[in-house]
Amino acid sequence: MSEELIRRLKDELFEARHAVIELMPPAVRSVLDSHYRCVTAEDTYTWFEDVVDDLIELAEVLPPVPFYFGQRANCPLCGCGPDSPYDKGFALPEGLRMHLQGKGNARQCSAMRAAFGLARSHWDEKFHPRWSPEHEAAQAKVKARRGKEIQYLISPHVAPRLVDEGMYPGQVRDAESLAWAEARLVELGFQYQAETRVRAYIRETPNACVYADPRQSGSISFAVLLKPIQKGLSRSEGRRVPIGSFRILDGRKKDLENKFAAEVASAVKELAPPLKLVASD
Repeated sequence: MSEELIRRLKDELFEARHAVIELMPPAVRSVLDSHYRCVTAEDTYTWFEDVVDDLIELAEVLPPVPFYFGQRANCPLCGCGPDSPYDKGFALPEGLRMHLQGKGNARQCSAMRAAFGLARSHWDEKFHPRWSPEHEAAQAKVKARRGKEIQYLISPHVAPRLVDEGMYPGQVRDAESLAWAEARLVELGFQYQAETRVRAYIRETPNACVYADPRQSGSISFAVLLKPIQKGLSRSEGRRVPIGSFRILDGRKKDLENKFAAEVASAVKELAPPLKLVASD
């Protein structure tokens, strides 16, 4: 098989997996995209288990069914329940956990397989080989840059990022464009915070706290966190905090405030925990 064909097949596989994730609701998509927030290889060790826990928390509990004990829910990714026509939803939490992980006799969720494939491909490119001199030199360079360059806090539960960290070549704004993006954030009511070399752009609403990331050319990214914001989380725990996200394109000129408010309201609605059904006496 030619290298060109292999590359094309890999590209098509990536696009297919990515399309599956893009079809998910914002809250679910944010959980599945959290592999991008793994800063070190060690962060990836518990990612799969953490994501499964998050997805179980997002599952909508089904109405009680006679003769069933405990709560049940369909998969928040594929929307399916057990293969048996007599069962409604997976038992929470372990039945759904087995479906998402593909353990025991359970057939693993196909969307979960796609998400894990995307994460593994990203990590292979980012962290492998961890032990190579080139990797160690790159890590040392990043550490040195952190000691003297501006960084951006894009979430309270993720380490501050360098201006090009996690970006592909050509995606990063130049100084003039970055200043323009910062001015747009001021126009949207964001508060600028600076501490040593770390910048943060934050706007609070009655129900949420929104962090802005102006680094990428063409659009500004926003991360939405429900109040109250949990403080003092470790990096591993922080990855488990649901974060909604959206973008506003630079070309958007009209109704910025209405657009922003609508996106935040949608994210808050998606992130809100499902109502727990309590059996009556």
